[in-house]
Amino acid sequence: MSKKRGILFTAVLVIFCICSLMLTHSINAAQDTKPVREVSVICRSADTEEWSTIKLGIDQAAKDLGVDANFITLTGRNNTNEQIFLLNREAKGGASAVVMMPVSSPELTEPVHNALKNIPIVAMQSKVSGIKDMQIVACDNVGMGISLAQEIVREERHPAVPAVILRSSVNSSNETDFQKGLQKGLRGRNLFYCDIPSNHAEAAAAVRNCFLGHADAFFVALNAETLGLAAQVKETGNFKIHLYGAGRTNQIVSMLEQKVIGAIAVENDYHMGYLGLKAAVDQMDHKKHSSIKINSRIVNSSDMYQPQNERLLFPFV
Repeated sequence: MSKKRGILFTAVLVIFCICSLMLTHSINAAQDTKPVREVSVICRSADTEEWSTIKLGIDQAAKDLGVDANFITLTGRNNTNEQIFLLNREAKGGASAVVMMPVSSPELTEPVHNALKNIPIVAMQSKVSGIKDMQIVACDNVGMGISLAQEIVREERHPAVPAVILRSSVNSSNETDFQKGLQKGLRGRNLFYCDIPSNHAEAAAAVRNCFLGHADAFFVALNAETLGLAAQVKETGNFKIHLYGAGRTNQIVSMLEQKVIGAIAVENDYHMGYLGLKAAVDQMDHKKHSSIKINSRIVNSSDMYQPQNERLLFPFV
């Protein structure tokens, strides 16, 4: 009798094990076949250093939230037609959401409006004109411009010293707002403007001519690309001018430390990238959303190694 019980117990145990294995296999198979949600990130240029810290934040958010981030760069900086093509392709090609750094063009309004009907879209750094219900992750660019102007005024105490704003061909909403802040903060000063073309050789020549034409002024660049170029022209040409601006690259940080650049306005690009991707995922999960403000700081050579500033300037350390 005990032998029969033993055989029965063994048979039940074997059946139990087989059922457990089948259940585990079914669960794993279901998990393996669960579609991976993919967020397409459309950048404004192919300059990887310019948005490397943003990418760092996006990559971390993608890892934390369990989605794939697919980075797509434009072959030409601020190429409207290319960004429209990429947006339409990603919206119709299976992307779960799009995070984008919009080019500065009213032609983008209609394609974004149409794409928003199908998938969530989050804008970083700048907004798309005419789109009111689009979630934006950006800093207070007007406030950042005012803060940099206040730093400049502390350095350029004589009110008779004029200011020259180096304007790029990008002309995005964040740069336009940053310029408005500078104009408010520098009210009472004589302001001049130099338009810098997109071609590198032509841009370098334009900056050099601007320095020569306004030798008694100080200069403010509206973005990292223009600031880095202006710092290079200042150093190689041995120009005795004061230079300020917005943006962060390794070159800019080095020039700040060497005092080629007097002060910079820096936004928290890591948080922008992280929260930009998180905002897209939240929309995919049908959570309530609103635009998100990112903090920024004004940094000079004397305080660049303070902990709060160091984290912004050296995000990879």
